[in-house]
Amino acid sequence: VASVAKTCVAPLERVKMLLQNQHEMVRAGRLERTYGGAVDCVVRTWQTEGIWSFWRSNAVNVARYFPTQAFNFAFHGEFKKLFQVHSFPSHSSTWIFANLAAGSAAGAAGSILTYPLDFVRTRLAADVKSVGSRQFSGAVDCIRQIVQSNGASGLYRGFSVAVVEMMFYRGVYFGGYETLKGWWLSPEAGFWKKFGTSYVSTISAGLVAYPMDTVRRRMTMEMGDAAVSRRYTAGGWQAARMIWRENGWRELYRGVGVNVLRAAGGALVLAGFDHVKDLMQRKQDKLAI
Repeated sequence: VASVAKTCVAPLERVKMLLQNQHEMVRAGRLERTYGGAVDCVVRTWQTEGIWSFWRSNAVNVARYFPTQAFNFAFHGEFKKLFQVHSFPSHSSTWIFANLAAGSAAGAAGSILTYPLDFVRTRLAADVKSVGSRQFSGAVDCIRQIVQSNGASGLYRGFSVAVVEMMFYRGVYFGGYETLKGWWLSPEAGFWKKFGTSYVSTISAGLVAYPMDTVRRRMTMEMGDAAVSRRYTAGGWQAARMIWRENGWRELYRGVGVNVLRAAGGALVLAGFDHVKDLMQRKQDKLAI
């Protein structure tokens, strides 16, 4: 389900990252001019690279997604036990905080293990044919060039921002879903009600974490090219201030409309996992009777 969902929204993923990173691509001389919006991005990419280019980096994304989600769901369950979520009165402020804390901790723990793959995905998605040939021939070539130019630590550029981002994102993604589910849904709720609830939590998580996502992806764009000077030398906060000062606060949300559409993929995975888990639990309860 996860691989199908990510493949379906892969074109939206690439358009979103092209919009986020367009100013860095122009500065590096890899994009002739910035895009006029999502439609202009789609048209120009189709004209210069063809329709299949919208799935560029999708293989890496699918490969990244399985361990990321596996770690997140596994860690989430363990952190819910650690924070004793079920010991608090349902719908209380302590219960809500414990849900959010468990989701945040799961996101941070999962990021440590899978960040290099997300780094490679970003660089491949933002590698265009607009001016000359592509910089990278594939994922392995991308890793090789980054390591040669910046060392293995280059693959973790922007990682500190990503950890904070994942804490916010997963906190709302998991914790928000658990909280809304407790408020809105009965134990017998069907899949589509769960999907609607998870879509709300996924969109909310994306909106909360999006500025941090933009900052750390901009930071990754400075790796692997000796001709491009590094501007974001003092970390994520400095990068955010520079982006705001040069292009306004809206630049931190560039591509967020596309991100709302692609949130359906993450919502499908969350609702699907939860629905299957509930079905298995009901089956076990019936066998125990």
